[in-house]
Amino acid sequence: MKATGLRWLLLGTALGACTPATTGMTDPTDDAPTSTADDELTTGATATTEDSGLDGESDSDEDTGELPPDPGDPFDPPPPVEPLPEDRLAELRAAIDDRLADPSVSFADHGVLIVDPAADQVLYERNPDALRIPASNTKLFTTATAMGVLGEDHPLGAEVWADAPIDGAGTVTGGLYLVGHHDFTWSSEFPPGGDPRLSPDLLAEALYDAGLRSVSGGLTVRGEFLYDGYSLGTYDSAAHRNLAAARFRESLAAAGIAIGPSNDSSSDFELPPGATMLERWESAPLAVSAVPINVYSHNEFADILLRHVGWELGGTSDYETGAAEIASWLDALGLAGGEVTFFDGSGLSHDNQVSPRHVVELFRTMTTVPESDAWRRTFSIAGVRGTLGGRMLGADTLGRVHGKTGTLTGTIATSGVIYNRWDRREYLFSILMNGTGDAGATRAVHDEVIGEVAADIRGEPEPPAAPVLRAVRHDPGTTVARIEWAPVEGADGYLVWPSQDGVVWDRADARYVTTTQHRAGSLPLADPPLFVRVTAVGPTGEGDASDVYATWVDDAAARVLLVDGNDRWQAEPMAENTLAHGHDFAAVHARALLGAGVGFDTAANEAVTDGLVTLDDYPLVVWVLGEESTDDETFDAAEQSFVADYLAAGGALMVSGAEIGWDLVELGDAADQAFYANVLHAEYLGDGAGTYLVRGQGPLDETGRLRFFTPGTMVVEFADHLAAAAGAEQVAEYVRGTGDGAAVLYAGPGPVLHLGFPFESIDSAPARAAVMERAIDLLYQP
Repeated sequence: MKATGLRWLLLGTALGACTPATTGMTDPTDDAPTSTADDELTTGATATTEDSGLDGESDSDEDTGELPPDPGDPFDPPPPVEPLPEDRLAELRAAIDDRLADPSVSFADHGVLIVDPAADQVLYERNPDALRIPASNTKLFTTATAMGVLGEDHPLGAEVWADAPIDGAGTVTGGLYLVGHHDFTWSSEFPPGGDPRLSPDLLAEALYDAGLRSVSGGLTVRGEFLYDGYSLGTYDSAAHRNLAAARFRESLAAAGIAIGPSNDSSSDFELPPGATMLERWESAPLAVSAVPINVYSHNEFADILLRHVGWELGGTSDYETGAAEIASWLDALGLAGGEVTFFDGSGLSHDNQVSPRHVVELFRTMTTVPESDAWRRTFSIAGVRGTLGGRMLGADTLGRVHGKTGTLTGTIATSGVIYNRWDRREYLFSILMNGTGDAGATRAVHDEVIGEVAADIRGEPEPPAAPVLRAVRHDPGTTVARIEWAPVEGADGYLVWPSQDGVVWDRADARYVTTTQHRAGSLPLADPPLFVRVTAVGPTGEGDASDVYATWVDDAAARVLLVDGNDRWQAEPMAENTLAHGHDFAAVHARALLGAGVGFDTAANEAVTDGLVTLDDYPLVVWVLGEESTDDETFDAAEQSFVADYLAAGGALMVSGAEIGWDLVELGDAADQAFYANVLHAEYLGDGAGTYLVRGQGPLDETGRLRFFTPGTMVVEFADHLAAAAGAEQVAEYVRGTGDGAAVLYAGPGPVLHLGFPFESIDSAPARAAVMERAIDLLYQP
């Protein structure tokens, strides 16, 4: 990367002399389906003078057995992104003009901007810079700012303080103070249909577990809460604070804690001198809590979140301070924050003012920050969920338009991202209309405009499909990474995209190749890790991206192999993946491994069974299964054999997934069941734990309480509940629901940690890192 001096070599001829993949591309599986291919890649024995990129010198060291030198970077740039041709552009603009001339909206004050960010081309504009009332498009700015300045893992929460510590009899002498830090997750939205009293109940139970049995004084509630909430309502801080106080009293009583009858309430966050904190409750992170704000356009949630931003950054919980922080953050991104005006976080105010350009540039700029994926996952989706769930049900738009709606008297707004199914481009749009009449008719015109852009606007064959990554590995002791993928029909070449975090991708860093394997050189040791995705390029453009894999260029001896076994995600599009795009679940594991101080590689499960990657080369294997189930098989017979032999030889395994027991035991044959019992050392109890909460036990006790609810990414409806087989122990339990085991550890030879829910569905990066670091401690013994 430019920032770190990361440089690349892609083994292939220069861009101007590349042999098309249809005639000259080679697949490592065709030439050497066994570990021989791996050996040749390691030594560089298959490189030739023509394709080495080393000024006529072969990189082969097969005589000495030594690794070849760092190949450097001859810099093969990506091909240019072609704009929409002028004739097609004129047709599109004329079609949109016709839609906007509809009598139901022709009299309205139109603001429209539609762009192709990859080609930096304006597809359509009408008054794009005039300020307008955005209605609930305001929420895009509220949530983006909150994530951008506080981080996607930032929790809201509440604290319980007391006038004195808990004494030996379990009593607090004096009063109890409940202080809310704008937590709006005391709601049936977390998870949907849940009990809004779950959070205060768990907080009260934690106090009981800490020894509290009685409080001689009363309860004082300070700060701000939002209990349950009404999505169309206006936030009333006093009403919600009093409601939270009443529900917390009920929770204390249910937990067996007695408290005096007096109540006090204040918007002040200050505590009396000498107060002692007894317990802290942390909500789901913003990546989760912000979902209903944009999906269902929850007004109260958005308003209290803006106040939280003001309080966290400006020290004052009000709209004015929060709005000032939005303007400041937009300015820092170069988005002219001084031009926008916000009087709330929800968009209920008719005095809020933004332009279509502000909205579109927000979409564009958010792709450059680490929170971009989390923010986009909070959007409503056409025909699938939220306020767009009943709109745009045609084949071109269903599941392919993600964004935000807005409705006020006289105002209709629709903004978002169009994922065009024909040319695989992402188009950004914002339609802000003021002075409108019939809301339904206006929305229909918006949908028609969006549909014009979602159609086959180029009239060309579709680009190639997404490549399937096979492995991303590092040559230990070198500054070289090896990337391999399967060939794609119709591809002339491929773009290999590097990233420091697997979230932010810069096309300027991508490299064009015509082979399906290459070695990337001049990587700095240990910092940063290397995340990779690959796209196929054909005569009509570039297709969707592969999954994201990662390796850490590290000279440490200990290494982990991440095995991506989740094929169901792309093969079976669902509400969480309406686009059938590649996933980043292996990359989520990689990010969790960074703090553990061990190197890692990533490989597809097929790369293990076809011999490209050898499990025995790694002291620990982390097998990623997500919601993989019977149709795609969690562990097929060949994989079972490889894993069993690996563990018998002294390897260690961490495996997680929501359907492993269902597949292998409930629907499996005798061999599957024996593998589950004797190799994974677990007993399957049932499908569907009935909860999204887990608490660590025994060796995992220090990980505390975990949530595995990640709407917009993965919603696990049927987590396996399980028990330990003979010789193993249960190391996590489900909180509420069935209350059964959530994880099992076998600590004997060939140790195994088996989670009954997907590791990647744990809702925050710090929680995932804590679990992964503990797993390393338990499973890897150098």
